[in-house]
Amino acid sequence: LAPAEYICEERCELNLIKDHRVGGLNETGRFNIQFGERLNGRSLSNSINNGRLGSCGQVNILLETLKCVATITAPKSLPAATNPASSHWRMIAEYPEVFSLLALCSDRWLEQALPILIAAEQQVELVGDALVHDDVRSDNLCFFDNRMVLVDWRQARRGNAQHDLSYVISFVPLEGGPNPHKIMPESRNWAAYRSGQFALRATQDTNAPA
Repeated sequence: LAPAEYICEERCELNLIKDHRVGGLNETGRFNIQFGERLNGRSLSNSINNGRLGSCGQVNILLETLKCVATITAPKSLPAATNPASSHWRMIAEYPEVFSLLALCSDRWLEQALPILIAAEQQVELVGDALVHDDVRSDNLCFFDNRMVLVDWRQARRGNAQHDLSYVISFVPLEGGPNPHKIMPESRNWAAYRSGQFALRATQDTNAPA
């Protein structure tokens, strides 16, 4: 279970969203998704995704739900996303030898790609008025009754409507979903931003296995 402080923090974030029931498209065409701990009187604990999307149907429900969430104007009481002061890839460029230890690419490829990645990442605009979950990943998705519920709204904020979808292109293809370009055709800059975020985190994670 999450620490009491974590639960209190998430509850505070949810309280900032005055209407916990917002649109979420299901396969029947009805809108019904709820931010909260229970839906239709049932606990969500037995429906949390096990860390991997199970079918193309789940992928479609995820994409449609995120499209719907992105149309919601976030309340002003939520914190606003801000554009980063520096590029993730620029920070990696300061110590490329650390990134090279991950053995994800050759040193030559990294040297050639860094200017392109830095330029693309800096084109991303995080600022906006849409409701952003900001932590979309498999274990924060709950599927049942042909619906999906997003859980863990602790990082909810106001931001760019494409923000959450950019998370999807990083994990759905690895779980049997469609190509990132099919999910987000104009994903070039977002792909640079999201990959840079994860790459920098990997170089800083001192608890990663050897």
